[in-house]
Amino acid sequence: MQGFLLLPRIHKPLQLLRLGISVQKLNKLQQFLLGPGRLEVKLKKITDSVVELFGADFCRIWVIRPGDRCESGCMHALVTDGPHVCRYRDRCLHLLSSSGRYTHIDGDVHRRVPFGCYKIGLVAAGKEYKFLINGVTHDQRIHNNEWASELGLESFASYQLRPTGDEIIGILALFSKQTISAEDDELLEMLSYSTSQAIQSSRIEDLLNDSKKKLELLFSSIPYVVIELTSDNKINRWNNFAERIFGISASDILGQTFRESNILLDMDAITKILALCKENDNAVWTDDSRYKRTDGSEGLLTITVNPIKNEEDKQTGQIILMKDVTEHKQMEQQLAQAQKLESIGQLAAGVAHEINTPAQFISDNTFFIQDAFSKLSPLLKKYSHLLEMNKAGSVTPEMIREMDGAAKGVKLDYLTEEIPLAISEAQDGIKRVTEIVKSMKTFSHPDVKEKVYVDINNTMIESTITVSRHEWKYVAEVETNLASDLPPAPCYPGEFNQVILNLIVNAAHAIGEVSGKGSEDKGKITISTHYNEGRVEVRISDTGTGIPENKRSRLFEPFFTTKEVGKGTGQGLAIAHTVIVKKHKGTISFDSEIGKGTTFIIGLPLTDQTALN
Repeated sequence: MQGFLLLPRIHKPLQLLRLGISVQKLNKLQQFLLGPGRLEVKLKKITDSVVELFGADFCRIWVIRPGDRCESGCMHALVTDGPHVCRYRDRCLHLLSSSGRYTHIDGDVHRRVPFGCYKIGLVAAGKEYKFLINGVTHDQRIHNNEWASELGLESFASYQLRPTGDEIIGILALFSKQTISAEDDELLEMLSYSTSQAIQSSRIEDLLNDSKKKLELLFSSIPYVVIELTSDNKINRWNNFAERIFGISASDILGQTFRESNILLDMDAITKILALCKENDNAVWTDDSRYKRTDGSEGLLTITVNPIKNEEDKQTGQIILMKDVTEHKQMEQQLAQAQKLESIGQLAAGVAHEINTPAQFISDNTFFIQDAFSKLSPLLKKYSHLLEMNKAGSVTPEMIREMDGAAKGVKLDYLTEEIPLAISEAQDGIKRVTEIVKSMKTFSHPDVKEKVYVDINNTMIESTITVSRHEWKYVAEVETNLASDLPPAPCYPGEFNQVILNLIVNAAHAIGEVSGKGSEDKGKITISTHYNEGRVEVRISDTGTGIPENKRSRLFEPFFTTKEVGKGTGQGLAIAHTVIVKKHKGTISFDSEIGKGTTFIIGLPLTDQTALN
């Protein structure tokens, strides 16, 4: 509680002695008000002291609070006319303390006092901070002079309880059987100010306690692990969720460091991020940190460490927030796998068609060669027979004419020219099929747990262009501008391929909306790569419709699509964002212009930063 002086003019001891007031008692009252305790107890102490030290017949304190009895029998709420009608239902004066002749605080009349009613309500509603009358038995401002006369009352004083510069928060009032002197009035003013400070401090304390309770409730009920560390890395707080997820109670772990505890975490990673938070004096987080769950299975945590700072902005500890993302990661993987299977399903027909074309002319040419050979085989036998006859010296002109006729009959000159071409075309077809199968195999790269360094140009982009050819060849031409000096980049090949495929297919669909399938005026998909300040950058541009302005902010949201119903699930770009940003710690953005097209830009860091961010 903030300290305050009950008697700022306590240097007038003779004045106090003349008033018969004990300086020791006033100082004791001040110490009591400065100490801890319930507000009602302090207010009672004040009214008791006013009766004792100032000879008051009775003293009361009201505090302004919201109206709470307007609908439950408050007599003022029932009045419909006259000077005592309650006009402010949102707040009124609550009697909290009464000493002297009247000690009760639950009377019908004064238990609640409306603003503007009676002397108390008038003072509360007025601009004057006090109301003082000596001679109450004949002063018309007193509501009942006869009552005052019967009790032998002489004076009345009422003071607004108003902290410095703040609005009124209550009223201190008293009746006395003796005259209230100027010295009494001055001291009562001081006491009123001290009372207002006590009420204000109590309110602040209540707010702090309420905030503390809410914080404790939040701390204990939040569905994440919350751990507070001291400046020397000892565990100072350990919430209920931490107990549940690690199977260790707070009583067994408080005061220990992570190294001393039995938490089955990746201690090296934890040590690094705690040190990094101290060094950078800023929040640090790590993704997919492995830990052992209470059932013995392996789980994944996202861990965030935030510094705790004092008023001087110096770090005094750290708050660790851990979220179990095991099931979330499993769902992500299942969703990505489903998307991949969907893509493979969509590509299957296209790949089959792409393979069918070269397979067809392989088949046609091999059939031609087979047919040619069936014709050449008898001719070769005749040539063989003629050769033998020639060796024996028995060749006749008739045999030569017959041989010449047989050669003309099978069109030997034609076959001699066409068979090499057929073989060459068959070889080209086999090469094309091999290329498609190789690209499909590369595209369907098995998932890996750790990143591997790959050739983005050939392993990722060229193979994906090949397997997706059936998606774009009817609407667009694909142009590549791949940097020859592009260094290998660490990535998850299967998932990165999926992202490239999604972007190429989206580009083809966007162009198809402009030109239509089979149109002579095809669009263009441009794919380029280059190295940029420690990152590999991939750009995929199209000459499609562009993305509407009102849809751009939601483009990476799950299940959001700009395509017609039935043409998109809204998962492609959401998965792309997850794969690039969360798994690869890279970036994905886009530039778009209506009617001109869209460019997606992917940035992959060349250093593997999956451990520390």
